[in-house]
Amino acid sequence: MQDRCPGPLPERDAALLHATLLRLLDGGDDRAARLASLRVLGCAYRDLGWRPWHAAALGGALLAVPGVRWRRVWRLVERTAARVGDGPAWWPAQVVDHDRAAEGVAALTVRPWRRLPHRPGQAVPVCTPRHPGRWRWLSPANAPRADGTVEFHVRAVPGGSVSGSLVHEVRPGELLHLGAPADSGLELAGGDDDLLLVAGGTGLAPLRALVE
Repeated sequence: MQDRCPGPLPERDAALLHATLLRLLDGGDDRAARLASLRVLGCAYRDLGWRPWHAAALGGALLAVPGVRWRRVWRLVERTAARVGDGPAWWPAQVVDHDRAAEGVAALTVRPWRRLPHRPGQAVPVCTPRHPGRWRWLSPANAPRADGTVEFHVRAVPGGSVSGSLVHEVRPGELLHLGAPADSGLELAGGDDDLLLVAGGTGLAPLRALVE
């Protein structure tokens, strides 16, 4: 795409965008992971100033790949771009703490290079360079902090390459990428009534953020 239509694909972003697009075209992820990838690509579409005619450049680059349904995927990216707000395609974030909270569970604290505009109860697409292009939804376990750090609670899912790496391999100093936060339907309405919040395992994370 850069060769055919120079300008809209900065070199620093090309590798991750390429990996995300190929993963989406491959169709190997579950629905939630595909939606995470689409959100990232939709934000990239807006952030990089892509236009419909860029589809021709993308399609020309992919025509030699058999079985690729690029037109359908591009339409999905365009529709997603129309729903997301303005902002970066993603936020690079450095891991500053990695705590093995329990067997198969880790609490990761990351510091985005730019403040991540998240609200309690939202979910965030997260990608590690150990598995480029594989985005997974995680919910911040904290309300926004003065220092901008974000805490994620991750359980290693059997057969889950991304969750396994985040729990067992990722260490402080490594870089993660965070996509634009999205509403998950979790929120606390106003009022003085007592509340009972119930969650299991790492599902406690967004409730903790809401209580904060």
